Amino acid sequence: MADISIGQYIFTRLSQLGVKSVFGVPGDYELIILDMTPAAGLTWRGNANELIASYAADGYARVNGIGAFVTTFGPGELSAYCGMAGQYAEYVPVVHIVGYPSTSAMKSGAVMHHSLGDGEFGMYQKMIKHITVADIILDDVGSAASEIDRQCFTTPDRYPVIVVDGGAIRFDLLQETREIITSLQVPYFSTAMSKGSISECLGDGKLFGGVYSGGASPDSIRAAVEKSELALFIGRYPDLNIVDFQRFSVNIAGKSYNLANKYTLGRYFRANDFIIAETGTSSYGIPAANLMHFENVRMYNQTVFGSIGYATGAALGSFVAGKEDGSVKRGILVTGEGSLQLTVQALADYLRWGLNATIFIVNNGGYTVERLIHGMDALYNTIPVWKYEKLSEVFGPDHPSRYDRIETGAELVELLNYGRFSAADCTQVVELILGKDDAPLAVKMASAAVEAFNLRQ
Repeated sequence: MADISIGQYIFTRLSQLGVKSVFGVPGDYELIILDMTPAAGLTWRGNANELIASYAADGYARVNGIGAFVTTFGPGELSAYCGMAGQYAEYVPVVHIVGYPSTSAMKSGAVMHHSLGDGEFGMYQKMIKHITVADIILDDVGSAASEIDRQCFTTPDRYPVIVVDGGAIRFDLLQETREIITSLQVPYFSTAMSKGSISECLGDGKLFGGVYSGGASPDSIRAAVEKSELALFIGRYPDLNIVDFQRFSVNIAGKSYNLANKYTLGRYFRANDFIIAETGTSSYGIPAANLMHFENVRMYNQTVFGSIGYATGAALGSFVAGKEDGSVKRGILVTGEGSLQLTVQALADYLRWGLNATIFIVNNGGYTVERLIHGMDALYNTIPVWKYEKLSEVFGPDHPSRYDRIETGAELVELLNYGRFSAADCTQVVELILGKDDAPLAVKMASAAVEAFNLRQ
């Protein structure tokens, strides 16, 4: 049997899991393993910095199912931890490969560059224990393969549960419910309305978890239901007000009908578009657009962790994955100018890899959400003024691109109706000029609530 290096084994395993592209930043400790990517059928996608690489792997994983990136020991891996925390918070499966000093150097306790100068090489690994599902330093060739496979099969302690509600009685679903519970052998709960309708002895009495009553439940029962990976409600009792009137819509039998606002950008979206919305006004505004007229329109954002700058890097990875599997027709990024300034170097990768992304920059002249929360006119909520029309010239002068500056709704409608713009045959940057307090109503309401919460004693 031919020998295989640890690097070759890792990349082969990633390829078998469906990874086609690996992101990252080259560094002296991992240069040798980067030479091994082509043999495993992987494409190296180098990035300007490790944070972008981490975000790109995140976006790639959301489309592909798993992503990977490579950094070097110390400064490289530390620069990626913000992206890793977001992956952990939102259950995004990403493999982070770190190139370490040689085993001989580590065993001797030598003072190596990128270390803290104390001969200790495990300190950075200790930092990531709270934001990873599994971690390992591969310093033993004999056990490396089994350790790599063990990490692949390590998952968080998550499980599905079933909650049986009153509708299961009303609609005569009790027999089917019993069969589902018995077949799946998963924990199940009743509600006050369904108590006693299903035997509490299924699975020899080991599966019944108690009565779930939402916020009125005992802590143990509430945690078991609300922290499960999947909660399947059978016969969930509907609200009495089945016709729900809102300011701009009415909800009838679970279907929403717009009454007033017609969102211009929503009419631009087409089937198989990928839309990545940045944390802040973009992620609040885009969900309000109507996507129901087109199939397979996907939207991604970082709802839980909410790291600004995420979307530009994540869009890069998701567009790459979509191109690889043919699932994306157009890649659309909607971001604020403040967020863009954190990870703008990713634009070089958009251009050189020919992703033909359309980038809408919502320019309010500062941090809009922060202004709405506190400090509308404060200096700390302002940001440097950039000439966004020069971005493509700086980051990819040899690649086709276009720029448009939009100051009115009429100008936006005209641009979106332009056939070549809709075709998205090159990288397109659209700068939308808005007032500094121009934001979706939901953002203003949420910001006011945050300010009130922050002022509590």
